[in-house]
Amino acid sequence: MMNVLRKGLGIIAACLLAVGSAHAREVVAEGVGDNFSQAVKNALKHAVEQAIGVDVATTTVVGNFEMLRDDIMTHAQGYVTDYDIVTEGTDARGAYVVKLRANVNAGRIRDHVEALDILMKLAGHPRVAVLALDDGLESVSPVMPDFNLLTDTVAKVFSDDFRFTVVNDGKRVPNKNRKEALAAVAGKADYAILVRLDAKRRLSGALAGAELSLEGVRIEGGEMISAQSAVVPLPRRVRRADDTTGDRIAIDAVLDQVFPLGVELAQAMVDDIQAENASGGGVRYTLGFYNLPQDVVAGLRDDVRFMPGFVRLRLETMSDTSIEFSYWSGLRNDELNREIEQLLDEKGIAHRFRVEGRVLKYKAVDPTFE
Repeated sequence: MMNVLRKGLGIIAACLLAVGSAHAREVVAEGVGDNFSQAVKNALKHAVEQAIGVDVATTTVVGNFEMLRDDIMTHAQGYVTDYDIVTEGTDARGAYVVKLRANVNAGRIRDHVEALDILMKLAGHPRVAVLALDDGLESVSPVMPDFNLLTDTVAKVFSDDFRFTVVNDGKRVPNKNRKEALAAVAGKADYAILVRLDAKRRLSGALAGAELSLEGVRIEGGEMISAQSAVVPLPRRVRRADDTTGDRIAIDAVLDQVFPLGVELAQAMVDDIQAENASGGGVRYTLGFYNLPQDVVAGLRDDVRFMPGFVRLRLETMSDTSIEFSYWSGLRNDELNREIEQLLDEKGIAHRFRVEGRVLKYKAVDPTFE
């Protein structure tokens, strides 16, 4: 075994900007892998597992703890503030073995378990668009193919882990500023997630670290809801056997930060929605009606005003056969859908409908061909 004390690829102070407690627990853990990198990841996972068992399981009461625990464990490196390599070497089978001392942000894990529990129970998740920006002097360009790995990871976390509706397939928005990026998804989403990656370089030009920034913006009005960032330092000697570019190394370095930063961003979006509802403003929905008779379109704006839960509406688009609203209501999406279906049934309009979170769409059909 080599008795060297090497500073690891820690997740530094920017990661401690979590909501709530920033309590850190020092944990000693061991990991095994086919190479040094895999052994470190395995050891960090064990370190986080220890912290969850000691600090989180005994103080957190949620209905889906085991499932949420697995989510945290999958993204373990995002909850380690820093670590030191104590020993490293190989075992009798030739596998790499690493022993490390890690500081795990147990308070952040506890806050995120509780936030994830709320997200899993939420009805009517918001629509989000994932947009990549390169408007900083050190920003990695989203034009590079590897950047899709980062934006795809953000989209996957918000859709699979948080159950938000991610509306855009093409996530790269090269050479666009913030205003242009938001304009491109206006009317398609409730919030935008702006993704920026800055490559921090030494005077020699060598890559020193990477900073991931995720910003949540309410598309209507362009108001920033929350901004989260994390800096991941890189050692002078990055252990990569291939000729991987510096930009790809920066992307790989921050992937584990997407989940913990995303939890905080998602919670801020949910808080924004709930604050709007608590103030009497209702929850904002997008209602679309298509292929309707002309006389029905003309009166539909007044009809929906008399539905239970109505707060206010804003006409977005209108033609002879279709109409779209931004519609604020005190009802849940399933309740609002029932009211609209009843309204259309009373008018004798056969229809199909689709409910995707807070987007409700209705299309009149000819019953003869149904």
